Amino acid sequence: MLEEITKAQWTTAFINSLPDAAFAVIEPAYTKGTTQDKRARHLPHHNKSVTDPNDDSTVDLPHLRNALARANQVQPITDSITAEELRKKALAHLQAHAKRLGIGEVSEVKKEVAFKKADFHKRIVYGEVYVPNEKDTQGQWASAEEIEKMAHRFMENLRLTQIDKQHDWEPDEGVVVESFIARPGDPDFTPGAWVLATKILKEETWQAILKGEITGYSMAGVSELIPEKGGE
Repeated sequence: MLEEITKAQWTTAFINSLPDAAFAVIEPAYTKGTTQDKRARHLPHHNKSVTDPNDDSTVDLPHLRNALARANQVQPITDSITAEELRKKALAHLQAHAKRLGIGEVSEVKKEVAFKKADFHKRIVYGEVYVPNEKDTQGQWASAEEIEKMAHRFMENLRLTQIDKQHDWEPDEGVVVESFIARPGDPDFTPGAWVLATKILKEETWQAILKGEITGYSMAGVSELIPEKGGE
């Protein structure tokens, strides 16, 4: 079963303002002062008040989960440490937090969702972000109740402009204009599904949709995996 974790948005400026203790691992070139590039500090997961990197009370749980999911993908920006050693150190630090805080297995989730409806005049496309009790390619699923929570958290955090292309993390492709849970009797969508309608802003992206080069949403997020109980 999949339990969705919504993380608050930390801007680059905010991350750059965090103290060194907020990060899972820092490249030796930065600690030695041979570079001042703050990108050499990886996987922030503490709030601004942290002074001790091992202090669990200052951990931001959504960002800890996010860091755990991404730890095996981090790349050094200097030659002062190898990618293997960087990831090893990051995981050791993050997993120690997770063990003390009782966090289970965390993974990065990506899910392809085909468009089911479009308003060509308004440049709006509709798709089911998540359908209840439908297993994805990783064998994970979410109940209708959990999906409703995902949809509500999405709106609570006002993540309406977080639409990128091909996971390039540049949210400038479109804006969410509708978000709803499909009701029984809906002629277009599965009952209980979370549906997003996105207005496409970029001409290049809209043309790719018209040509069939882009055919749906690709959902990216972070989840905590919870084992299924026997008989469920």
